[in-house]
Amino acid sequence: MGENDQPGSYDKNAMLYRFDVPDIIGDKRPCKLVLGGFVDGIPTELMVSFDKPREEYEAGMLSCISTTASLVLKAGTPWGRAMINFGRSREPILREVFHFAGGLPVARSDVPPRPRLEYDAGNGITFRLGFAGDDNMAYLNVLQDGASNVASVSLVVGADGGFPQEVTSCITAVASEGLKHGLPLENLVECWKGTCFGPAGITKDPEIPVVKSYIDYAARYLENKFLRKEEKAE
Repeated sequence: MGENDQPGSYDKNAMLYRFDVPDIIGDKRPCKLVLGGFVDGIPTELMVSFDKPREEYEAGMLSCISTTASLVLKAGTPWGRAMINFGRSREPILREVFHFAGGLPVARSDVPPRPRLEYDAGNGITFRLGFAGDDNMAYLNVLQDGASNVASVSLVVGADGGFPQEVTSCITAVASEGLKHGLPLENLVECWKGTCFGPAGITKDPEIPVVKSYIDYAARYLENKFLRKEEKAE
């Protein structure tokens, strides 16, 4: 950790934590984590970012994981269940969020867990998402519960294990935890729609001709496939 690793002062509104993470050549990258919306000592809002993003997609993706985590927490997902997905990532900035979150003075045991939706592993569907003129594909995996409700989503983008794949995996893992704890799919779709970071452009799907990112693509696919079934039936 860097010299600015000490968490900021606690107050009823927000808490700031500054830290450094190494890049691929060993240089330090200053980052910050802001937690807010405290209810009974537990945050319901989260924002993580690089102080100086080097690529536009870095800022967009970290904004997306921040808004997704905040949505999931506000929906009542237990803090620990949401944060464990940051700890499973190989991306240093996400792991640091988990390490700091594990030291928060919050009474997780006092929060009654909401009933989780159990998904059927045999009731899974995989959709291929791709852009026109690009042979690379992303794969959206959806698992449903016994009532055919979406209970889990994952999005595989690329195969290099780099920043885009790690953050995308964390975004969908956190979202899935929310879905299992009662987050309405329509709320998640509205959160993801319009999310902007590369790649973006014209797709291979005539029903979703243009998107701003793979997360935006996934949201519109989920909306068309699972939220507009009654419209299509008519």
